[in-house]
Amino acid sequence: LAALVDDSGIGRPLRMTANPSAHAGIACYEGRIFVSWRERRDGAWFVMVAALRVDDAGALALESAVPVEPGGVPTPVQYPALAVNEGGISIAWEDRRAWPATRLPNGYASENPST
Repeated sequence: LAALVDDSGIGRPLRMTANPSAHAGIACYEGRIFVSWRERRDGAWFVMVAALRVDDAGALALESAVPVEPGGVPTPVQYPALAVNEGGISIAWEDRRAWPATRLPNGYASENPST
């Protein structure tokens, strides 16, 4: 869930997924809001990234939400961290595909913050 907070309190929550999820991160760039999280669906694990906007009523609205790896992975992904700047969107996370031999850091980069 995500919500705007101002002097009047917490706004209406926005649910970004109906799937079990955790480890949300947030970043803003040039008035745009981006969120990353991990979720589990259909037996696979996903790192997700979403673009949010503030709608005309002053509430958060979901523009898009996409998995970093469209097919997901069979083992847990954890702790996605998100950063956005003029160069694009970067996400890093802990990946357990090679578990228990190693915990692999992984990353994703988009060429511009609109994707």
